[in-house]
Amino acid sequence: MSKMDVSKMLRFKPTNTAEANEKYINAASLNKLAKNAYETSDADFVRAQIKEVMEQNYDLGEVLEVYEIFGGYVNRSFGVICRKDGKNEDYFVRKYKAKFNTEANPDDILYEHNLINFCLGNGLKEAAKVYQSNNGTTMVSLTDKDENGKQIKRYFAVYDYLPGEDKWTWVNNENNPTEFRNIGALQARFHLYGQGFEPGRLAKAEPKIQHLLPSFVDLFSKLAARDVPDSIFHATFNSKLPRIIEVIKSNQIPDDAFKQMPETPIHSDLHAGNVKWVGEECTGIFDFDWSKIDVRLFDIAFALIYCCSSWRPETDGILRLDDCRYFLEGYNSQLKKLQGLPPLNATEKQHFPTMMAAGCQYLINWCTTLYFYEDPTIVNDYEALYYLLHITRLMDWIEAHKSDLAKVVEGV
Repeated sequence: MSKMDVSKMLRFKPTNTAEANEKYINAASLNKLAKNAYETSDADFVRAQIKEVMEQNYDLGEVLEVYEIFGGYVNRSFGVICRKDGKNEDYFVRKYKAKFNTEANPDDILYEHNLINFCLGNGLKEAAKVYQSNNGTTMVSLTDKDENGKQIKRYFAVYDYLPGEDKWTWVNNENNPTEFRNIGALQARFHLYGQGFEPGRLAKAEPKIQHLLPSFVDLFSKLAARDVPDSIFHATFNSKLPRIIEVIKSNQIPDDAFKQMPETPIHSDLHAGNVKWVGEECTGIFDFDWSKIDVRLFDIAFALIYCCSSWRPETDGILRLDDCRYFLEGYNSQLKKLQGLPPLNATEKQHFPTMMAAGCQYLINWCTTLYFYEDPTIVNDYEALYYLLHITRLMDWIEAHKSDLAKVVEGV
């Protein structure tokens, strides 16, 4: 006699294997049709948006083709072919989405656009010009609805399409020595040609690294205290937190030292995946979403963390010191050649290992605050864990090899 109370349970009716298999095939077919319908409707909708944006707000001709470019974590990017006066031209279009199902900050977008066009006017050749719309602004807004029917304003911008290939990512980052020197030289040119940029009221709200790094202790503690059940990422972050806080507290740079470090506009997201390539040459730099004004040493350190850390299973989290040296050689030699901004000075070299530690904490901030905890319900728990484990391994490696980092920077 069964003891179960089945009154609130769903009964699975008896069926044979053939019937069950037929139902499974039908369900799988419906699932495939639904997925295809979603993808097709999304493509139709976005294409219609881009066509409206470009044809009604710019004098760039008729939109012929729209291709989505994958790789980013926040905004959506598209390659667009337009035809005007019998000639086809390629453009890059960005649809901004700063957070999940929320509106982007228009001031942050304008900051990015103003910085790019300022650097181009100052002599930088590798950035993509941002086009002004017919009303004189560098962005256009449309209102659409999210999956819950909420109306959200979306911002679009049109850029020149940069020449070259997307050859690398921040994970696939094993460039050769010439390529590392060229990335370093590209960053040097950006720092040089960004000098004098005045953001005015558009200045980014994020504090400079001098003040941001100490604030991570409280921020990370609050994140770890959240209730996120059944999350291996959240459990692992909690287990790593004491060590993370210990490293933050032991890597504070004196205020007087920051006064001796040149400030410039910084990219804050420079890696080989945000660069266009023709052979070994850097032909483009893009994704200025995180750009702001800060000490340039932080931008260099953060770029090295991206560009030179190993993702191979057997060496994950190790910083390739030779590659760091190639990058720094490219940076310093470019500034010696162009002049107008001095190479790394003695104070910057002295605090370089500590700034590498600070850069690692900034990446932990991205992985937690800006990636996982933004909306844990839709972020892949294991993908986020993969990033966290890599970054914390790198954090410990930097702490154990500061003397090696000091030798590298002194030798360039």
